[in-house]
Amino acid sequence: MKLLKKILKFGGIMRALVGLAAGLFLAHTWYFKPVNINLFFGRTMVQLLLDSPEMLSSLHVLEPFGITGHNARLDDQSLAAGDAFFVKMKAAENVSQSYRNEDLSPRDLMSRQIADFLLGNLVAGERFRFHTFPLNQMSGIQSEFPSFMESDHQLDSVGDAEDYVSRLNAVGVQFDQVI
Repeated sequence: MKLLKKILKFGGIMRALVGLAAGLFLAHTWYFKPVNINLFFGRTMVQLLLDSPEMLSSLHVLEPFGITGHNARLDDQSLAAGDAFFVKMKAAENVSQSYRNEDLSPRDLMSRQIADFLLGNLVAGERFRFHTFPLNQMSGIQSEFPSFMESDHQLDSVGDAEDYVSRLNAVGVQFDQVI
């Protein structure tokens, strides 16, 4: 009986230590420069996804796990959200460029070059942020919203219908943010 208690105690301590180590590793990956460039790519994508309920709905990555809260919200189209997006992209570009080429495999180097190209274009394009008309006869929130609701918002349950109505009720705020 004493041996069983010792084994269970040791197992519990080991699980706690492994959990603590995993938590510290995840926290480091989320808040600091990840130890691997692929973790950086994953972190950046997850951060972008978490800021965009509409993209989460379009990709349908959380629904198989029963996570549907994002389906009742729309993206923040405010100037502050746009400013925050460019701050994140500049930070991501800096982190991407902090990985040394000689430390990367040929595949990782190519991935980093592609990421640097995309991030560089986004960051450079910030100065042209207000050079287009957000609403015109060809595109804009007035045509994108109905298309999104028709093609990307799934209606498979009563909860999905309630989320649909929530998004319809929130569209006025999103239109005001764009205007």
